[in-house]
Amino acid sequence: MTRFLKRMYSRAACLLAVVAPACISPSFSQSVPKKSFLVCGDSKVLLVDYNRSKDSIPAIAWSWDAHQAMDLPEHFRTKLFNTMDDCKAVRGGKQLLVSSSGGAIALLNLQDKKVLFHAAVPNAHSIELLPGDLVAAAASVSPAGNKLMLFSLKQPDKPLYTDSLYSAHGVVWNEKRQSLFALGYDVLREYKIVSGNSLKMVAKWAIPGVGGHELQPANASGDLFVTEHHGTWLFSPATQQFTKIKGFPDAENVKSLGREASGQYIYTIPEESWWTFHVKFHEPARKFAFPDMHVYKARWFDNGLSAAEAENPLSRAHSHNDYLQAAPFTLAYRHQFGSVEADVHFRNDTLYVAHDSRDISADRTFDKLYLQQIIKQITKNEGSIYRDKSRVLTLLVDLKTTYKTTLPALVKALAPHEALLAPKGSVKVVLSGNTPPPAEFEQYPAFIFFDGRPGTNYTAAQAERLGMISQDFHKYSQWNGKGIPVEKDRKALVDAITQAHAMGKPFRFWASPDNINAWKVLMNLGADYINTDHVAELGNFLSGRKNAEYQSTEFYKPYQPTYKNNDAPGKVKNIILLIGDGMGLAQIYSGLTANRGELNLGKFLNIGFSKTASSDNYITDSAAGATAFATGHKTRNRAIGVDSNLVPVPSIIRQVKATGRKSALISAGDITDATPAAFYAHRPERSQMDEIATDFLKEPVDVLIGGGYGHFAKTKTADSLIARGFRVSDNWNDLAGMKAPFVLLDDKHVVSMQKGRGDFLKDSFQKTLQSLQSNPKGFFMMAEGAQVDYGGHENIVPYVVTEMLDFDKLVGEALRFADSNGETLVIVTADHETGGLTLLDGNLKTGYVDGQFSTGDHTGIMVPVFAYGPHSLDFRGVYENTEIYQKVRKVLK
Repeated sequence: MTRFLKRMYSRAACLLAVVAPACISPSFSQSVPKKSFLVCGDSKVLLVDYNRSKDSIPAIAWSWDAHQAMDLPEHFRTKLFNTMDDCKAVRGGKQLLVSSSGGAIALLNLQDKKVLFHAAVPNAHSIELLPGDLVAAAASVSPAGNKLMLFSLKQPDKPLYTDSLYSAHGVVWNEKRQSLFALGYDVLREYKIVSGNSLKMVAKWAIPGVGGHELQPANASGDLFVTEHHGTWLFSPATQQFTKIKGFPDAENVKSLGREASGQYIYTIPEESWWTFHVKFHEPARKFAFPDMHVYKARWFDNGLSAAEAENPLSRAHSHNDYLQAAPFTLAYRHQFGSVEADVHFRNDTLYVAHDSRDISADRTFDKLYLQQIIKQITKNEGSIYRDKSRVLTLLVDLKTTYKTTLPALVKALAPHEALLAPKGSVKVVLSGNTPPPAEFEQYPAFIFFDGRPGTNYTAAQAERLGMISQDFHKYSQWNGKGIPVEKDRKALVDAITQAHAMGKPFRFWASPDNINAWKVLMNLGADYINTDHVAELGNFLSGRKNAEYQSTEFYKPYQPTYKNNDAPGKVKNIILLIGDGMGLAQIYSGLTANRGELNLGKFLNIGFSKTASSDNYITDSAAGATAFATGHKTRNRAIGVDSNLVPVPSIIRQVKATGRKSALISAGDITDATPAAFYAHRPERSQMDEIATDFLKEPVDVLIGGGYGHFAKTKTADSLIARGFRVSDNWNDLAGMKAPFVLLDDKHVVSMQKGRGDFLKDSFQKTLQSLQSNPKGFFMMAEGAQVDYGGHENIVPYVVTEMLDFDKLVGEALRFADSNGETLVIVTADHETGGLTLLDGNLKTGYVDGQFSTGDHTGIMVPVFAYGPHSLDFRGVYENTEIYQKVRKVLK
């Protein structure tokens, strides 16, 4: 291209960008254009407004030039960022990730162009943002490269982790799988985050060719685009298969490839060496010229949300026969559904909504029930159907009368509102039923999309007009929604979905089973829309997905007991009572699943069941439950250390002291809360926490660790203990230096495992052993995993599972100690189950758990009792929770 033409293109680009001041302004004060894309090459990154661009001349809306980034060190600014090769929007489009084969990566603000992070990466070719402020980078071929690198945004000078990966070219985080995918020369790998600052490879696949180059999210199902020297591919992590991308020309040496929600592809292919002067588009085809720039990659600006990250689970919800709901449109909209379906009949120049012609009613028109409701919500949300402006609502219109009359009437009704409809707006109208043949699609306005069928051969132009692919579920399977489909059916279902995804289209089954198990199975198969007549139920199910699923990334090997003194009737010197508050069988199995089928609790041979009812209620609370363990008395809910008449009764601590044993209480929660309080306090009401704290003065233990210092300080209990010779602290860091008797209550440290409690229980346990085991008479220790219960009350599966795993590690420590001396009885139980947890799905190989709760409170089911060591046989059977006290008291003698 001549210099004259290059100058003309450059001038034209800036003239077109008058409304987008990036050509003349160092900051970006406007919103990102609705349809825009990023281009990177040389030392620059450009943001281009697709719709305002004319012909082949791009309208530049924003730009960043590393050479002008004065907040970068000079070496980075002038040398390392000379050859930009990747750029991605992250964090809602507020920031950009950039990489340069010159040897650097960076994170910068879109608004003020401030560089927030930069690091040296040899021949960097791709960059990705991970949870926990981690950054992954692909270092390609170079003497110091050929590896995957992991950084912390807080520590750019040194990588946290590296792994050899020849010709590393792509990194993509998959939120759904909680995995990082990395592409090398001939391999695709999957990694999990471990220990919060490292990675572990968990799977790998040989790619269909060599020279792996591009790795990009392909759709909301988590599939990936993969390109290599000789072709382009769609990889499904669910099926672990590579398939050709239907609807995209299979080209060689594709450097970048992406697909927008509308189905339009963006891609680059080198014209000279590794660079190009053009960015190309497919379905519809378009090409923009960048004559003054060596372009490497181009990406749709997707608000920084990867396909999996951006996906709102409710976008998958499809309200089948929505017009039959008590509140058509409104109910599905209130539950944030991604798609609603209306059967439409054309009669007497009016579009009616009804299942059959005999159901047509004058007040049930398409305009009233749907069109006006949609306009109302878009007006309310200032131009978008949902407040989340990235959301799109699909309106599936099933034409029940001939398209030759019905479709023109529908077009006439919709045309005045074209700006609200896709591809311009946020409502996508898709026609099903009596639709025209594909050859006639082009005769209708661009805001009309069609519902395709798998197996149909569409031209590229016809495929562009498809809004989804649908099929009758019973064409592939007669499965009734119970259990899982047989393998033959499963394969047929997956093949249909895969065909649609290869075309870049979402898939829906109609007439599919409609219950929780079926929804979950269809999601696992990869169906994009879940068909339902139970709008509220599916809405609640999908809205809870984030709190329902847990994917473990760290695993541990349980302790293997010797069983040397197990079952023996001999002397019991030490008793360790471990209480998993709220821990039922489902909680235990969720932990076992997350740890790939193993728990310390799974090593016990002597197991019983405890009946948990309180004296006044079928369903106990923690106060009455712990009082049964601590005193041997049933009491009323909310009562602490008293009988059913609210008369104080002696606790096991008093019995322990009478034998000369030392004692300790540990909790991962507040030490004045119901469970630990029942071992030293006597109150009719558990909420009397200040009074409970003062009760500790009457019946103190030698070691007290947990939270709740505020109550001890407010009541001067802490001062009184110091006067008695106790060491008292509210700082966890003082633990190592404490000597019994001591009280350590640090409210700031008894947070959840998810918020960083760490080895609180394990360290407290070991410190207690160190403090008490020298006593020749032995000791009694109660340690509570308090927050299994908290997670159940909040109905958060990840909360429950992480607390369960932490508690189980404590169990392993207790077993190890018991084997070390032969005179220790370990008892593990719960005061009750919390949440009514049901496990809907899981994977014992990967550590995946999916659960559903039936209540936010306790349930009345029996809970298990595990025992190990001398007299552990005593704990077999089914008995009242008060029997645990009696059995412990028996062995104290």
